Amino acid sequence: MPVNEHEGTNSVELDKGMVRALGLKEAVTITAGTVIGVGLFTVGSNAVGWLGPTIILATLVAFALSLYPSLLYAEMGAALPFAGGTYNYAALGLGKMLGFLAAWNFVISLIAVATGEALAF
Repeated sequence: MPVNEHEGTNSVELDKGMVRALGLKEAVTITAGTVIGVGLFTVGSNAVGWLGPTIILATLVAFALSLYPSLLYAEMGAALPFAGGTYNYAALGLGKMLGFLAAWNFVISLIAVATGEALAF
């Protein structure tokens, strides 16, 4: 895969003209938006009422659980410098059929999250 003139940055150009450019700012905002989501504004006060001061512990546990998949995606993104995300990662390790299912599972989960957030308000 040819590397463009920005060698050493987070941008790799592929044969088909796709540019993969996901920097720290993008990764942090995507992760924060997914983890925090609309739940902070809709059920946050209820959770504090139920859990009291242990809400801090619950938040740390949720952070720890979301950190592992984030680190996996970071490692795969660095090791496999091409576009395609979930499909390519799963297809390389598990085959094309399971890669296809993993990609659709990811898409459906994003749709479900967006739907839940829309219904929350």
